[in-house]
Amino acid sequence: DRLRGRGVPGGERRQRGQRPYVDAVRDEETGVTALLMAVRQGHEEVAACLLRAGADPDRGRADNNESPVCAASSRGHAGLVRLLVAARADVDQATHPTGQTPLLEATAGGHVECVRVLLEARAQVQGGLGCGNTPLWAAIERRDNDILHLLLTARADPNSSIGMIGASVLVMACHHKNTTAVRLLLEAGADANSHIGPGKASGLAVACINGSQDIAQLLLEHQSDPQHIVEGINSGYSKFSLLQLACAHGHAGIAQLLLDARADIDYQVPASGDTALHMAIAAANADCVQLLLRQGADVGLRNAKGLGVAHACCCLPYAAPLLLPLLEARADPTPATKAGYTPLA
Repeated sequence: DRLRGRGVPGGERRQRGQRPYVDAVRDEETGVTALLMAVRQGHEEVAACLLRAGADPDRGRADNNESPVCAASSRGHAGLVRLLVAARADVDQATHPTGQTPLLEATAGGHVECVRVLLEARAQVQGGLGCGNTPLWAAIERRDNDILHLLLTARADPNSSIGMIGASVLVMACHHKNTTAVRLLLEAGADANSHIGPGKASGLAVACINGSQDIAQLLLEHQSDPQHIVEGINSGYSKFSLLQLACAHGHAGIAQLLLDARADIDYQVPASGDTALHMAIAAANADCVQLLLRQGADVGLRNAKGLGVAHACCCLPYAAPLLLPLLEARADPTPATKAGYTPLA
């Protein structure tokens, strides 16, 4: 009766701002309200009753600013989110100190309908954690393409990145081999040449490493640079070309795409002098070696140690079967390295 407005002095329902019993807290330390408790348990009728009685839709937990709409969003209670939105709850109220917004909570939990309701209520699509974790980033991490599509339709920034590592959402979609996500991001205007930090791995570089040929083709169709030089990935691959990355990992199909896009077939890593052919031999990948030879790779180039491609085969027993096609391509088997070793030695 008290919640329905009966038994209140004067016989009137208390108005918002005059509801000491409706917004009473469970304990003084956390400051959890009755409305938040009802929302956490998914009790829509109880929450509706409290709101009719004048409960503050934004007041939930005092010690971390958790709001009822944030609690409903994190638990996937779309009906409660609608109820709170109708009561004019703040759909962007973030918890502290983490900065979790209702939209970020709904996205991280994979609650599509909650995301839809929040976006219809014009929740901020770029809101999120101070480290740069946005709803768009959470959708990529979850590999949830339905939510990703909703966020991009609501004009989430397809070129956003996470602050801690500087990786764009496109690069992370490539990392997860999510072809649909890559397509959605590119169609929304994502920069096909975005990368992890200045001069480091682009989405195309990631595809060259993990063998995502469909993604590589999509990126090249959207003008991703086939000549991009990777500055370094986890202290490795310093100054590698994309073609070298593909050959080093044995992805001949991607190597073909790069060569079709006019990647430099004879580029040498400045420090080591290795070419894509050296790397294909080191990986003992016959498909990549044959492809490079057909495309006219220079079999006479040596690396910084004076190692030619024929010599490279002889140094690696598992690569010996590749020696014959190299010799047929007129690789010279006689030159010595700077240390004086010949292939026969």
